[in-house]
Amino acid sequence: MTHPSVPYANTAIANLRALETDTIAVSGEHLVPDIYITWDAQNSGIEVKATAGEGDLVTLNATVDGDTGWFSFNIGLGEGQFEVGDVLGLVLEVGDGTPFAFRASILSSDDGALHWTELAEKPALDGSPRVVTLLHTIAAHDPIIAARTFHTLVCNLPHHDFCLSIKDMRFFVVGAARGLSAAPETLTSYAV
Repeated sequence: MTHPSVPYANTAIANLRALETDTIAVSGEHLVPDIYITWDAQNSGIEVKATAGEGDLVTLNATVDGDTGWFSFNIGLGEGQFEVGDVLGLVLEVGDGTPFAFRASILSSDDGALHWTELAEKPALDGSPRVVTLLHTIAAHDPIIAARTFHTLVCNLPHHDFCLSIKDMRFFVVGAARGLSAAPETLTSYAV
């Protein structure tokens, strides 16, 4: 059975693909339903232009003035319960752009409390076209398993001027029952 976060995320990504006009992003305002960019507006001046182009999902061109505390591209994953051993995956095809270390987390909101699960892999985007796959096996200590909550995929963006061309993106979940693991299991992967 498909995890409910997968069609939820894929619908948001399809809506982004259908974006037909260039947009100047406003922190916290949706580019399309369930996809938005946020940044520390109190400590920095940031301008982000989201460009829809043929063959691209979206191209982000950002100018950063000041020292921002955070800067992220966010995709809603909807409500759902994850289990220990589930594998979260993100496949990202990027075009030419600015090199930076790509980091992603899952933000889970549970009755106003926020829980962060940082994805284990942190690939370097070297500025050339490539396909990057991130896998994360949910461990017993990961906050994402706390409850059935609303989840958001948070992709950190550079804290300096950049261009990021996203050609395609897919989010997926492989259930624990299928036996896949992104890394060898150890005793600590079972620790609570």
